[in-house]
Amino acid sequence: MTTINRVVPVAVWLLRVAGVVFAVAVLGQAVLAGMFVTGDVGMLTIHGFNAIVVVAAALLYAIAGIMLVRKDRTARRLITMGLGAFVVAFVQIAVGGSRVLVVHIPLGVAMFAMAAQMMRLALTYGRENS
Repeated sequence: MTTINRVVPVAVWLLRVAGVVFAVAVLGQAVLAGMFVTGDVGMLTIHGFNAIVVVAAALLYAIAGIMLVRKDRTARRLITMGLGAFVVAFVQIAVGGSRVLVVHIPLGVAMFAMAAQMMRLALTYGRENS
């Protein structure tokens, strides 16, 4: 078994875990923000901590794509999605921290679409080539 063949199962596992964690964390962001808006002020702090989970999951997704691209050139889209999500999450943190909600809220909604696509790509990776 070559080194690449040993890395692929780990990378696919990492991709799937990161995709699901990203999607769940993005959903969690909406729930936490909603709880804050309804009066639970403590949820804003948890919303901020959860943002770090979103960023970390996006970065791990991109790393998994990098690990897979040596075996499968089509994995480049995984890297693009992961890095795109990473950048968008940082922009979200910046505009949210600055309280620019006119950008923060629509961008958060757009992240739902990104999370759904990332999770779909992660959970179906390797199956479309079989």
